[in-house]
Amino acid sequence: MADTANTSQNDNEESEQDRVDRELDHLLGELRVAMPVVQVLFAFLLTVPFRQRFAQATEFQRDVSFVALLAAAAASALFVAPTAVVTVALSSTLFVALWFVLGLVRRFSKETKDTT
Repeated sequence: MADTANTSQNDNEESEQDRVDRELDHLLGELRVAMPVVQVLFAFLLTVPFRQRFAQATEFQRDVSFVALLAAAAASALFVAPTAVVTVALSSTLFVALWFVLGLVRRFSKETKDTT
């Protein structure tokens, strides 16, 4: 009986790696929710200056609108930055693969031109 209690207690404990993985999954889930919200806010802020009543805004209101637009643009850039870093890191590998494929295509096209 004591062995089953000890086993179930060990099953309930999670390792450090499992905890980090769970927290990362949770954080990524929150980012997936926040990203569309930031994009909608940025799109809305882009349309504000094109409204008729924007011409009636005071200088302070225009400045606040511009600062909000810049903040939303910065938030969008920061949300996209991790993806861009991964893309750049993988791009060297993809570049080599693309270069190889293009070399094969050139060689194949030269061979077909030579045979005709």
